[in-house]
Amino acid sequence: MVANELTMDLEGGYVITDKELGKKEKKFVEKHNLEVINMSLQDFIKEFI
Repeated sequence: MVANELTMDLEGGYVITDKELGKKEKKFVEKHNLEVINMSLQDFIKEFI
């Protein structure tokens, strides 16, 4: 899994999505200490960039 390789040795991060996470996705987020931001990517860019 590419995402798993990208998160190795990270101490946290963010997931930006406006969709409900599935069971496997929630497990991945918890395992890698990620925070879910519930908004669309377009809204995120408008708000923060």
